[in-house]
Amino acid sequence: MISEPELVGDEPFERPGDRPGAVGPGRPPDEDPGDTVTGGARAPGGVRRSPAWWWAFGGALAASALWAAGLTAYQSLALGPGAYGAVEDLCERTGLAGIREAVGSFEDRGQSESFSHVARDEASCIRSLRPAGYEVPVDAEGNELGSMPTLYVSYILHKGLDPEPEFEATVRARHEMWEPGTEVRELDGPGERAFVVRGDSDITLDVLDGQAEVRLVLSGNVDYRTGESSLDVSGLEDVLVEDMRALLGRLKADG
Repeated sequence: MISEPELVGDEPFERPGDRPGAVGPGRPPDEDPGDTVTGGARAPGGVRRSPAWWWAFGGALAASALWAAGLTAYQSLALGPGAYGAVEDLCERTGLAGIREAVGSFEDRGQSESFSHVARDEASCIRSLRPAGYEVPVDAEGNELGSMPTLYVSYILHKGLDPEPEFEATVRARHEMWEPGTEVRELDGPGERAFVVRGDSDITLDVLDGQAEVRLVLSGNVDYRTGESSLDVSGLEDVLVEDMRALLGRLKADG
């Protein structure tokens, strides 16, 4: 026969549900008022969790603060446009009298493109030239077998960071990455920095003046049957330099 449990001393026998904080049949967990967080769902042990929207709201505030701080820092480093201004129609500024006299008149008014951003403004122009007496060869069906000489002009106005530290590297990479061994020569003007590259049928002049970066590329007419050009660019370097000086002056006047 199983007898009743014996009592030791004066302590009564405890059932599992009688101990403070114990969880058992018919007994919910005790709450500790000192560990209760106001609002939200109740967590085990009586602690209330903060609602999820509160954490999302706090994260949004923190992100906004970081964005504002970054914008302020960027604006403190940003440069003004200096003596130059934005241009929408670059072809209107490309008179380039020296090139027209040495190569030929413009075939048309050209095609201009422009782009504006808080960090930089860009504009470009491409125009064809017609040498005196030159006609593009065609086949029996009238298909063109050649091209006119082409002039490409690009203008970048840096308004964010100073372009000078990377200008030379940018120019050299543009040429040497595609044609290793290309000779990139630095000139004493126009502008603060100037580099020229001369190929068999084209010549390129890159100039940096203040925050303005300007590029002139003159490509000769090409006969598609032979891949050769009848335009001799060897004597056109000085012509491009003088036309670049005139173009910089025009762009400064617009600023």
